[in-house]
Amino acid sequence: MNAVQTIKNYHGQFVDAHPVRRNVMLLNTFAVLRNAVFVLPIIVPYYNHIGLTFQQFLIGEAVFATVMVLMEVPSGWIADIWRRKHTIALGVIIDAFALYLLMIADSFWMTVLAQGVMGLGLSLCTGTVSALLYDSLAEYRMQGTFRRLEGLRHGLGMYAVGGASLVGGFLYQIDPHLPFIFDIASCLLAVLCALLVIEPRRIKEEIRGNALIDMAKTLKYALHGHKEVACIILFMAILFGATNVGMWTQQPYYIALGLSEAWFGVFTAIGFALSGMAGHFGHVLERKTKNGRILPLIWLTVASCYLISGIALGYHAIALLFCSSISYGLTFPIIQDAINRRVASARRATIISTANLSARMIFIPLSFIVGGIADNYGITYALLILGGFLVLGGGFAVGCLKKHNIS
Repeated sequence: MNAVQTIKNYHGQFVDAHPVRRNVMLLNTFAVLRNAVFVLPIIVPYYNHIGLTFQQFLIGEAVFATVMVLMEVPSGWIADIWRRKHTIALGVIIDAFALYLLMIADSFWMTVLAQGVMGLGLSLCTGTVSALLYDSLAEYRMQGTFRRLEGLRHGLGMYAVGGASLVGGFLYQIDPHLPFIFDIASCLLAVLCALLVIEPRRIKEEIRGNALIDMAKTLKYALHGHKEVACIILFMAILFGATNVGMWTQQPYYIALGLSEAWFGVFTAIGFALSGMAGHFGHVLERKTKNGRILPLIWLTVASCYLISGIALGYHAIALLFCSSISYGLTFPIIQDAINRRVASARRATIISTANLSARMIFIPLSFIVGGIADNYGITYALLILGGFLVLGGGFAVGCLKKHNIS
């Protein structure tokens, strides 16, 4: 018997595993289609095209982040009581509608509405796709392959972002609406993939609590006898909150340099490729030094890149601004390792989620400040402020790491 094609189900009977292979293929295709975001590298020029500013764009991003936070639990509840494939299909349909709203937007409030709707659509897919893959494998006792297949799915998504970014810059030069049309078409194909998935048997899991309540419980846990965990959360929140804003400063910097939009896509693709490489090969750096030295080095490098880019407008900053992408790919697995060695498995996912939520909460006010400075004083001043925030906030977090001997 072919071990790949025929395995035992929960009742000990041999069954055909074709539905597993089918679901894996469809979810991988879904990841490629959903992550092929053609508008990503040219979204700031598009806002300028319709008469809006960088600050107004970041306000929309803040609304997007807020909706994601507020919808974290309701979206999970919808996925748990409804078919998961229908949940992700609905999420992508909502995303397609949001893209259409953004494509026809002629006012600031319409773009804010579009960003909020997009946050709603993405929240329905976040986590649900992973749960759908896990349940598909668990139904046939193939959970052991989940990490490998989930990593493959994530990698395919990153490659799709890079490939779409390359194309998106050229499409924008032909017609500013073309990237949106390609994105909407990609969403509709992703809906078809979702509907073709065979809904697996549900694997019961603990019901998630409210995200803010979980955050409060985690902070209480961290501050009472686990201060080293609190330091790790603080460092991750400050670094990722700042670098998320930093990633969006790249496009207005390219505009200030007078670059063609086609180059925006090329540089965005390079950024995602560097992020992926940092994640894949970061373990080489880890073998040569301790986390207690790597994390301060990352902080100092990123802060320096923003400050140097802000001191003088120039082409040198194109390479320096890639630090936002590299830092995420390099830091996230290090943070996970640091947490895994300090907390029980029951708390690991909650602590990582709390750190991600904290980063979003830092991103929201920081984006207002940086966007306002960029519009009123120029992108170089905005980068100086961003670098200064990292020096002060990140310096305090690094001091906490050293005080508690985080390694």
